[in-house]
Amino acid sequence: MAFTAHDMQRMGALLLDEGKITEALHYLREAEKELPHDYEVLLALGRAAMLLGDTGAAEPYFEECGRLHPERPEAYMEWAELLQRQGRDPDAKRMERLGRERGGKKRPPAAQTENWSPEATKARPGDFAFQCPACKEPIYHGGDTWNCPNCGQNLAPLRRGYVVPLTRLDGSQSCKCAQCARPIIGTEPNCPGCGMNLFTGDLPETVAEEPVGWLPFKLPRGFIGVLAGVLLLLIGVGQYRTPGRADEAKHVWRTVVARVTHKVEEGVPNNPLRGTDAEGHALGNGEMLGLFTQYFGVILVGGIIIAVGALKVYFDR
Repeated sequence: MAFTAHDMQRMGALLLDEGKITEALHYLREAEKELPHDYEVLLALGRAAMLLGDTGAAEPYFEECGRLHPERPEAYMEWAELLQRQGRDPDAKRMERLGRERGGKKRPPAAQTENWSPEATKARPGDFAFQCPACKEPIYHGGDTWNCPNCGQNLAPLRRGYVVPLTRLDGSQSCKCAQCARPIIGTEPNCPGCGMNLFTGDLPETVAEEPVGWLPFKLPRGFIGVLAGVLLLLIGVGQYRTPGRADEAKHVWRTVVARVTHKVEEGVPNNPLRGTDAEGHALGNGEMLGLFTQYFGVILVGGIIIAVGALKVYFDR
């Protein structure tokens, strides 16, 4: 059974009721990444912030809950308690009335929240930490070994926090990279997503593309390709300024299109530029291809270079 965002939310809510706010926030933050506008997730985050004493951070969560589902009472009741803590009694009474009109009741106080401090929910030696990714052996906090006592698997990536273990509700475990959050097996030396060394936390060095050295200024190769393609296009179009050249090109174009679409048989036209040579012999397809390249090759190559250069510029952004 996969550990879904809704599972994360339910786990966080249960931990809040037990007063384990630090652990609850871990699960709720994970749930928020996939469900940023979920009523239950926002409500639990507001409760967690209020239990930590951060009433300023809690109020926007309750306000968003009221906007998403104005018919539900829970957010109004939590909001009323927050306003009461802030000494805003008239607003608290109004908010509590809105909640009661929708069937709401005051929540019983969460366990272990009196005089709460970060030390109250801090991991202690002997608490379960994670499973060995190789043999599933339970690993506990406070151990002094960097290797699994059962199979010898190196636990440095998990111990140092470069690999983040996520425990599912059924007791199984998955792992993700702390840098890019990509799922990983937990035994590979490098993250397959970002390439981070999972034993040291080092990221691979990115090699910047060297600019073209013979230019007086620096430009990426993609821009150089686009400029070269534009130059070829200008040269190709410029050849039609010769008298009669444009008309000849039109004849060649029409003949090639006619042959490709099989509208005429090879060599039927009498004009030399339409498929026959000066003596009236029919030109083969290879000869017609050479004629087409002669008139349109430069333009075609220029267009291809522009397209390739533009794609390189786009993907190098």
